[in-house]
Amino acid sequence: MTNRSEEIREAVRDKVRRLAGECQRRSPGGISLGDDDSLTATGLLDSAATIELVLWIESSFLDGREQVDMTAANFGSVNKIAATIEAAQARARSKAA
Repeated sequence: MTNRSEEIREAVRDKVRRLAGECQRRSPGGISLGDDDSLTATGLLDSAATIELVLWIESSFLDGREQVDMTAANFGSVNKIAATIEAAQARARSKAA
């Protein structure tokens, strides 16, 4: 894994955990989230937090030229989100070349 890949993964992990913490304050419970845990199955993010996460991903990592499908396959876990971001960035770089 490259340093950039790990930076993306850490940023996504931190954002998801922060959003999950905000949701849990509204609906108390412990936060336990691994990088491969399903964000939908855990119920840690509500719909508002999910929208905030998507907007953050687009503004932080994507330049608007790449479209990313917001599916469970792409956004189901921290690792899937990071891989989706990396793939979108790679597509953008190859189109620019």
